[in-house]
Parts: sequence; structure tokens; C-alpha cells
Amino acid sequence: MRILLIAPHFVGRWAESNQTALQSLGHSVRTTYYDRSPIESRAVRLAAMSAVWSRRSRDTIHTWFLHRLSALRHRFLVRMARNFSPNLVIVLKGDSIPMAALEELRVYTRIPIVSWWVDDPFRFPESVETYSFYDHFFIFDRAYIPQLKMAGVRRLTFLPCACDTDTYRPMVVSAIDRRRYACDIAFVAGFFSPREQIVEKLAGLDVAIWGPGWKLPEAQQAIRAVGRKALRGRRLDSRRAGRLYNTAKICINIHHPQSKFNGLNTRSFEVLACGAFQLVDHLPGICELLLPGEEVVCYESSDHARELTDYYLARPEARAEIGLKGRERVLKEHTYKHRMESLLASVADLV
Repeated sequence: MRILLIAPHFVGRWAESNQTALQSLGHSVRTTYYDRSPIESRAVRLAAMSAVWSRRSRDTIHTWFLHRLSALRHRFLVRMARNFSPNLVIVLKGDSIPMAALEELRVYTRIPIVSWWVDDPFRFPESVETYSFYDHFFIFDRAYIPQLKMAGVRRLTFLPCACDTDTYRPMVVSAIDRRRYACDIAFVAGFFSPREQIVEKLAGLDVAIWGPGWKLPEAQQAIRAVGRKALRGRRLDSRRAGRLYNTAKICINIHHPQSKFNGLNTRSFEVLACGAFQLVDHLPGICELLLPGEEVVCYESSDHARELTDYYLARPEARAEIGLKGRERVLKEHTYKHRMESLLASVADLV
């Protein structure tokens, strides 16, 4: 089957991992991006800033460039679909694809178009009208299903996040990287409240933090508690994150508020795919995907997180056993190949 994959630029290689999964299932896949790459955004900003007119004029030029670039990208998307003649279009998220572009895509392809969302779909009000357009809508957290039905979505399926086990796996880490990433507690995530509460409770431990926003004033009390040396960087790409997870004793994972019931983030599976020990906040529906206490350890509060951290730091054998069981579960159920198999099975009657 020929599949057109329409995706956002994403540091976690979401598009590339899904493309590889579909190809491993024997399908021919073309991937195109519906949003601007970071390089394109910088180029547009620099072009606008170089204008000799007033700041107001530069802002107008910047907005014009962005709209023009988006329009060109959406026309290219439709042209690619016409040339490739796919049997199925899979849109990963699709938050900035306007209804007009989707309707034009439908006119020229006349094939099923489906979408997979791994964010709160109602954070993007301008996109809500497009959800009922799709022939099948996949969502990462069951909590959104009632509201999506009210928005007119007819065919709706829960499809959790996943991980790329080619990137995230047990590995031999070089001596240089061991020195670079060695820590008791690894935390890879952008700052938002209440993440600072957990970090503050880790005072006195060897904590390593990667992520944007930790220099904001509201994060400073937590950073002072663990020491400024805990801030290791603003970004950590997938390859380096894999090395970190293979080195740290405990990997802490704190979900964004958009994960309401069982919307585990990709990090939940990526840490475990490395065979690492993960301490994660307890989502109400986590048992559907992972077994707390056996494949992952869950905390209920910041005080509980510190209590569990101290307990497991003193028990390396227990950490290793839980990490191994977590990896086995991920390999069995939570790879991108599993997700694409589920998606294709759900739309088999449409193709």
C-alpha cells in the first residue's frame, strides 16, 4: 500500500519513526511536513528584521512571509499527494493545516485521510473544526474521547504514544559520555508548574536537568535547591537522551497537564526501552499500559517522589529488575510498529 505521511517537524523524530515502522510492515511511504522547520522560521525572522522600515512594518513583513510560506507548503502537500497517488493519508497531529487544504487534498485524492493526535486537541481552537473531516481520528488519551464525539468526530480510537527502539535501547556508553551524563537523577523536560515542586524536593541529590524554561524566575527556587550545576542544557536530542537514560540511576518523568487519564508521553516508553528505571507521576489509567511497581514506579506527591527516590537509590538490583521488565513490556506492546499495525487495522475497511 502507498501511504502519504503528513507530519510536523518534531525534535523527537516522530515522523521518521512512524515512516520506518510503516516501511517495516511492507508499505511504500512518502513523508512531507505541514509546518515550518526551525531553519525556515529563523530565515523568515531574519528577513523581516533586515527591513529598513519601522518595527511595525517589519512585523507586518514577518507575518506576510509566514502566511506566504504556509500557503506554498500546503500547495506542495496537495501536489505531492497527486503525484504519489497514495491509498491512505496519515496526518500526524495537523494543528496548522487549514480546512481548505484538507478539502483540496480530498478533492484530488478521494482516499481515506486519518489523523493521530498526541496533544490536547482542544489547545488548538482553530483546528477543532477539522477533526470531524477525518475519516478516522486517533487520540493518545481516552479522556478526550467524549469531548471529541461532541465535536462531531464519528470514528474515534485510542492510540497511545510509543517509542523508537532503534534509538532507545540498552547500549555501551563511552567513558566520556559516562562522565558527561553520570547522575543519580535525570530529568529531561521543559519547565512548567508543578514540575519545580518535584525538583525542589530532590535537594541534596546529584540531579541533572535538560530542558527549556528552567532559567525563568518562577523556577529559580527549585534550581537553587538542587544547585545551578544541575542545569546541563536547554535541549537534548534523541541520541544523547538515550545515552543519558543508559547512565542515570533514576529517570524522573512528570507529565504535562494534558495527560489526564492514560495519555502517557513518549518519554514513558523511551526510558523503559533503554532498560532504565523510571519514576513517574501516577496517571489514573496507567495500568492499561504499564504495571506500577513491576515495570515502572509511580509517585503520588512530591514528598512521595523523594521517599521513593531515596528508597530505590539504595537498591540498584531492584532498579535493574524493574527496568528490565519495563523494557520487555515496551518491546512487546509499545513500539511505533505496534501503533501503525493498530492504526492500519482500524482503517482496513476504509482502504
